[in-house]
Amino acid sequence: MRLAAKFVASLVASITLVLALQATLQVRSIARLQERELGDDVRVLGGALAAASEALMQRGEQEETYALVRAANDRRPHTTIKLLPAGPADAALPRDGRAKTIQRDGVRHVLARVPVRTEGGVTAVIHLERRLPPKQAYFDAAVTSEISTTAMAVGLCALITLLLGFLLVGQPLRS
Repeated sequence: MRLAAKFVASLVASITLVLALQATLQVRSIARLQERELGDDVRVLGGALAAASEALMQRGEQEETYALVRAANDRRPHTTIKLLPAGPADAALPRDGRAKTIQRDGVRHVLARVPVRTEGGVTAVIHLERRLPPKQAYFDAAVTSEISTTAMAVGLCALITLLLGFLLVGQPLRS
């Protein structure tokens, strides 16, 4: 009987260690993917606004262009969107813009700049800034989920191991 208990305990400890490592790696991977996905979302939004702005500017509708960007900004509570005059470095921006993550005042943000091109070259840029959710809140939710899944897997593995231990080790020792 003691041998079965030791066998079960060692298997449960091993399984717990493997699942804890897997959960840690999963949480980190999801955090990186979330940040990349938000950066892509900001760039895609900027690209759509830049395309609409280009069409309006080419027709000479400057006020409508600014109104479009203001309306988009008003609809996105976690994203600040501005139409800014292009600077010398903006001519080198790729068509779909650039995004990067920065830390300001302890809060992470994704910044993107997407060029607005007209016949005269890059005349303006769509500047987008999205505040990322706090890492702690995200990690708390992800860790809770991973701990629950890990605990259920460990419990199930322990039960199976216990049954196998009693059948394969306990029965022959009693005979």
